[in-house]
Amino acid sequence: MVVNLKNSTVSKIMLLLLLSGLMVFAFEFNVKPAKAWTGTVYIRADGSIDPPDAPIVTYDNIIYTLTDNITSFADGIVVERDNIIIDGAGYTVQGTGTGTGIDLSSRINVTLKNINLEKFGCGIYFLGSSKNRIYGNNITNNREGIRFWISSNNVLRNNSMLDNQYSLRVWGWNVSDYVNDIDASNTVDGKPVYYWINRRDMAVPYDGGFVALVNCTCITVEKLHLTKGGQSILLAYTTNSIITRNNITNNYYGIWLYSSNSNLISGNTLTNNAEAGLYMRVSSNNRVYRNNITNSSIRLYDSSNYNLISGNNITKGGLLLECSSNHNVIFGNNITGRGIVLEGSSRNTISGNNITNSDCAVGLAGGSNNKFYHNNFINNTKNVYIHVPGCANFWDDGYPSGGNYWSNYMGVDEFSGPYQDLLGSDGIGDTPYIIDENNKDRYPLMKPLSPPPPDYPFAEWIESPNYTPADERNITYIVIHVMDGYFEGTIDWFQNPDSQASAHYLVSQEGGIVQMVREKDIAWHAGNWEYNQRSIGIEHEDKGNWDKPNWATEELYQASAALVRYLCDKYGIPKDRNHIIGHNEVPGVTKPCPGPYWDWDYFMGLVKGVPAPRKFWAVWENVDYPVLILSNSTVSNFTFDQPEAKISFNLTGPSGAKGFCNVTIPKNLLKDNLWTITVNGVPITDFSKTENDTHSFIYFTYTHTSTLQVTIQGTWVVPEFPTHLTLLAFVIIITIPLAFIKKKRNRKTRS
Repeated sequence: MVVNLKNSTVSKIMLLLLLSGLMVFAFEFNVKPAKAWTGTVYIRADGSIDPPDAPIVTYDNIIYTLTDNITSFADGIVVERDNIIIDGAGYTVQGTGTGTGIDLSSRINVTLKNINLEKFGCGIYFLGSSKNRIYGNNITNNREGIRFWISSNNVLRNNSMLDNQYSLRVWGWNVSDYVNDIDASNTVDGKPVYYWINRRDMAVPYDGGFVALVNCTCITVEKLHLTKGGQSILLAYTTNSIITRNNITNNYYGIWLYSSNSNLISGNTLTNNAEAGLYMRVSSNNRVYRNNITNSSIRLYDSSNYNLISGNNITKGGLLLECSSNHNVIFGNNITGRGIVLEGSSRNTISGNNITNSDCAVGLAGGSNNKFYHNNFINNTKNVYIHVPGCANFWDDGYPSGGNYWSNYMGVDEFSGPYQDLLGSDGIGDTPYIIDENNKDRYPLMKPLSPPPPDYPFAEWIESPNYTPADERNITYIVIHVMDGYFEGTIDWFQNPDSQASAHYLVSQEGGIVQMVREKDIAWHAGNWEYNQRSIGIEHEDKGNWDKPNWATEELYQASAALVRYLCDKYGIPKDRNHIIGHNEVPGVTKPCPGPYWDWDYFMGLVKGVPAPRKFWAVWENVDYPVLILSNSTVSNFTFDQPEAKISFNLTGPSGAKGFCNVTIPKNLLKDNLWTITVNGVPITDFSKTENDTHSFIYFTYTHTSTLQVTIQGTWVVPEFPTHLTLLAFVIIITIPLAFIKKKRNRKTRS
């Protein structure tokens, strides 16, 4: 009996401990019961909870706390009361793919926190809502995460939007409808939301997951990878900003503009964006060019006027001008899929486009006086479909400029002249291309038009109107410029006749080259007419950083040097600094272009084909220290880390290739008797080191397997404080004890 009692007591104690442990585990890890209440919960205007058995409790009609999970086949929680707090307490409200998780329509001053929303048509819905606070919620696997409709002054903090088809969408009629306080603590698939209001002269960080610019000016959005957004990049009441080189995929809208003017959208890749790759509403004087758009379209809507849409490649998509979008220029685009559609839009100019393999090349529904010329309509199921008869448009540019090329035109070219009644062919069909009784191309072209190739075979041709024609020139100089800006923005500037500026070639930081003026013609670049007549000008993209160290990329140097070498060989220009000059070396020019950090020695070595070390600048306390690196690999990403006493850089070359690297380091920057060198984190000992009074020289070899990261670490580094501060501190340290000693002596003297 004693033994059994003891065993029974032990068993009870063990069971009690086990239950206690499970309770602690559940509390610690916030485990919620799997069982869920089913239905829609209403928090009524009078404060009551409907139905009463819903798993939400309140004791004061102000704070409402979930006590269980909720599953709904419609809406989750519909809020009809203002000035309350809803605490999810970590519970989940789950839908079945439709309805709204939390409906905050017309609500004011509601706080929603600590709730998980899953599998709804929309996680949180705002309509005419203001001054609400949304804190610390997880919005997961919904069709839309959060939608704002005509709502303002709401605050979002620490919300996670994860695996939603479209994470965040904002729409309104007025600028106030876009003013919400959404900071970077909110994330889309782990990437921060940048929702900026009233900012200017800034660049959005590269890690963004959603970007909104509201009433902003001169913002750059570059090199972002954006997906699953209601709008991935939203501009509302924003001007003079640049959206360039972004990869925008699988959004509802890719780039979305509302009442935003004079922006540049260029060089982006937009793919599989459901409603539009680029959508403009009430937005004018924007420039859209050189974007690659696939399974998406460009849409101009609701009086979006005077925009330039040029040089875009649109595949399996189209270009739509709707609801009085007038006076736009559509030029030089390549379009397959949907063609161009004009609905109620007039006085647009459509020229130089290639529209091929589309169901309908041009669709017209209302609108008139649009002008179509020099387009190539090739292999389309239907070239023109007029939905609303009676609208007259122009289909040619007169004689002898001509009209369009139609691949199904069956006419011949035996005559010429304005009336095609003179013997002799002229490249124009002798009979019109008839569309309907109000629309015809009077001068159809017999062959497709194509732009002339660039002079330099590795360049892209984009013509500037800013040049002086010349039959032949004595070219003796090449002038090196920096853009003091962005590649796409400079192209746009040189295409503007009002700029009165141009250059023959532009080079991007990625090594891309665009030609804008023929070599035989005179570009307006040097600020000196004699030098304009005798030179070729080359602009280089610096993104406004010409006065900062290490701005020029290896790709830029290599591409520019190859171009200069080609030009020197072509025109017999000596490959020396007397003939390859900076803009600042042109007589009368005071601008410090290309700036102090253009590496002339390295660049000229590339032009001549003679290896030369590249100069990188380590900067500490506003002092520049030149570090020279000579290698047969591509050197990039140079950095100096003062606290770690090291420099680092990348070496890139073909896999399996043997490489060498020779590094010259000034001793007043970094030094060591032994040095620690690593390649991809692995220390190497097979290196040589020499030195003189001022510099250390390090040489090592390697075999490429991929991009290699090199670090060179010393034991002495330039001091954390500059010399003058160190001396000042030394003087203070010495002076204070001397003052005390003097004071003590004075006391002894008086005594």
